Amino acid sequence: MSYNPSYHWILVVIDMSTLTFYYLNSIDDTVEENLYNFISIVVEKYLAEVKRKRTTSGSKEVEWKVVKVPKQPGNVECGYYVLRFMKEIVEIPAILTEKFNGKTIYTQDI
Repeated sequence: MSYNPSYHWILVVIDMSTLTFYYLNSIDDTVEENLYNFISIVVEKYLAEVKRKRTTSGSKEVEWKVVKVPKQPGNVECGYYVLRFMKEIVEIPAILTEKFNGKTIYTQDI
């Protein structure tokens, strides 16, 4: 899901099977507090609903993983970076755990 807190786009990739949230931010690695709180509430409600429908219990913990992604050089490239993140994740899903193959910035060549 793309998210825009205060004029900056970020991307969160959600794996509901493991309750893992991959956080991709092209400026810094700090998880936006409002987003974290929102997702925590949503997951809590989701798990309550799943538990209500199933007879098995077993709570899962949400895991946040901050992904090392290429950093934008200026202040206006965040939308482009989110789109590039999406494109690369669709092409190579494992790139989330491979730190974007060591890319530190996007250029016209890559």
